[in-house]
This record gives sequence, structure tokens and C-alpha cells, in this order.
Amino acid sequence: SDIRPILPAKFDTPRVTGGLSANDHSFPWVVNVVNYKSLRSCGGTIIGSNTILTAAHCIVDEPKFLTVIAGASTLFGRLNLFNYYAVSHVILHPNYVSCCDYDVAIIKLKKKLKRSDMINSICLPNENDQELEDDTIALIAGWGGKYRTGELNAFGSFHLKQGLVYIKSNNYCKHIFASFDEEDEICATNTYDNVDSRGS
Repeated sequence: SDIRPILPAKFDTPRVTGGLSANDHSFPWVVNVVNYKSLRSCGGTIIGSNTILTAAHCIVDEPKFLTVIAGASTLFGRLNLFNYYAVSHVILHPNYVSCCDYDVAIIKLKKKLKRSDMINSICLPNENDQELEDDTIALIAGWGGKYRTGELNAFGSFHLKQGLVYIKSNNYCKHIFASFDEEDEICATNTYDNVDSRGS
């Protein structure tokens, strides 16, 4: 079947929750954004040769505290130093204040990514793509936790996670989540595997 990557859904937890460990290098567009000031990390998506899409709450500090790790499926072991990228500057969504609303940002790297089978851009929708119908299957990936409850370490999972979710109507999420905002959220759920994602 044809499963295209799309933008992640946004729910009530900060990371991909549940799901399975992804096969090595099966998501070459996913990066790890490390903030050495807050000692936290978030996921990011390669959308250009030196451009990363991520969550705004991950990068509110100065660029000098940020590093992007590309081409990694695990944070264990020795990583290729050439896959570490310094950050030139960041652009927060103009309506972002804190937490969840408009929680999106762009990272510009100091140098272009070295493209390979392990590092590449995601396929983005174009203006001719139709709105997704109910129960369209979407693939999500991120550096998330294993459970909905309990403590996570600051760096989430040490192995990239993946899961499948079903796109739902905006009315479906409005009925379940009082705070759901269709202007900056995608409604998706998976009641079978207890998997969800929220933007980072």
C-alpha cells in the first residue's frame, strides 16, 4: 500500500508515545535537535538542504546552544561527527507564545546537509494535494517515550520510534479535546496500538 509521510498529529503528550523502534535509517528526514542549555532534545524534519522544521518550544534558546544530529536511528554508540550540524539562526512562528499553540519553528543550519541514503528531505504536500479523508493512514516518527505515563529522561527514547495513526475529522477531535484548534492541529488517532504524536 502507498503510505506517504505527512505532518505529525498533535495530541496531549509531548512526543511520539508507544509505537515501535524504527528500522535503522528508515526515516532519513528525521533529525535530533539537541539543546545543550536545557539538556533536552526534540525531533525535527529535514525540509531543505539546510532547513529543519521542529517545535518552537525546543529552540527558544540562542542558536549557539543547539546542535542538529542527522542520519541517526539511535543515540547509543559512536555517531559520525560529520552528521553534527551547527545552527545559524532560528525562526519561530510569529504567533507562538508558549506550549502548544503555533508550536512550530524553522532551523537554518550553518552548512548544507550531506545527502545520502541516511540523510534526505521529506516529501512535502503541494497545493494540488487534496485534504486527507477520514481514516487515511499516516506514518509518524520521533524520539518519543514508551508509555503515556511515567517519567521520561530529557532526551526521550534513545532509539527512533515509529507508529501508524488514522487521520480523523476536525469534529472528531473537537468532541474529544476541548482545546483542539483546527487552524494549527491535525486530528489523528490510533486506538489499536496506543500511539500518538505531538509535534516534537
